[in-house]
Amino acid sequence: RGDDFAIITSLEVTPIKGLDLRPTYAVLWAQGATHGNARVGVGGIPGAGGTPLFVAKPVGMGGVATHEEWRHTIGFDARWRSGPISIEPTFFYQFGTREIDNPFINAAAATVGSQPLIRESDISAWLFDVKAGYRVGPVLLEARYMYTSGNRPMDQLSNDTNYYQPISTDHTYMADGWGNIYAIGIDYLNVGLRSMGRAIGLDRYGRQQFGFKATYSVSPQLDIYGLVTPAWTARSVDTDGTFAAAAINCTTFSANSAANPRGAGCRGDASYIGTEANIGTTWRFAPGLTFDLVGAYLFAGDVFDTSEVRNGVLTKRSAEDIYAGVARVRFSF
Repeated sequence: RGDDFAIITSLEVTPIKGLDLRPTYAVLWAQGATHGNARVGVGGIPGAGGTPLFVAKPVGMGGVATHEEWRHTIGFDARWRSGPISIEPTFFYQFGTREIDNPFINAAAATVGSQPLIRESDISAWLFDVKAGYRVGPVLLEARYMYTSGNRPMDQLSNDTNYYQPISTDHTYMADGWGNIYAIGIDYLNVGLRSMGRAIGLDRYGRQQFGFKATYSVSPQLDIYGLVTPAWTARSVDTDGTFAAAAINCTTFSANSAANPRGAGCRGDASYIGTEANIGTTWRFAPGLTFDLVGAYLFAGDVFDTSEVRNGVLTKRSAEDIYAGVARVRFSF
């Protein structure tokens, strides 16, 4: 797919007792299409400046050079602990450029030099994530907040890329006990709703999420916990259109009707992803053996609502809730 590479550097520093800092810098260079973990596909609004095309085109014979992407990420992880209190903030800023096929022209127009065949999109995105905990006897109370930037429905990704792109999370974002639907489940089969365990944000729209968790240790071997975590997109999603539109420019849609099935100007109208609730237990019943049992329920938000033309009428369809129950026995040696 190309001679892609990534370099990640970090430095671990403990300036004072209880405080750990890890400043980090990473660079990714990708040529044409690359692995789906490093560049998670986004759809946005299909046919309306949606999925960018990264094509390894031949050089010479009228062709153009392969698309290149330079993505730089700089930031830090930190952890502070003092007695029963712990705070763990993370901040990363991402910048760079990537070349994308120009979606607004045909090949014939490009060959005569009227418009460039390739556009350069500026990358500017960021991620903030902070966890805090407080232990009182057998009770551990935790809270979490995260935010990552995103693009609007009408944004052309061939101009600006404002959604955060990890090099690879291995589907594990928020998997450290903060969800079984938003994140990869304890069974490792559900890999996170709409790839949020891998991409962090929801498609191109970014994400912000709160989390509140309480864990009660009945004994050193047995924990019972409950979790509530609502989430929203950073940029509103357009749900009053359909996926049937063929035009590539959002601004051509000025009315919402069966003939023009799209919200006016492709402006977002929903941002609530939903609220996930978990109840679970972890029982370390023998050396190396752990039994986990969890029930998860997602009260789906309107961001997953869709619209379609039914019998000539543009009809809104509401998203349904999701639930899961998982039991697991794990043997570690």
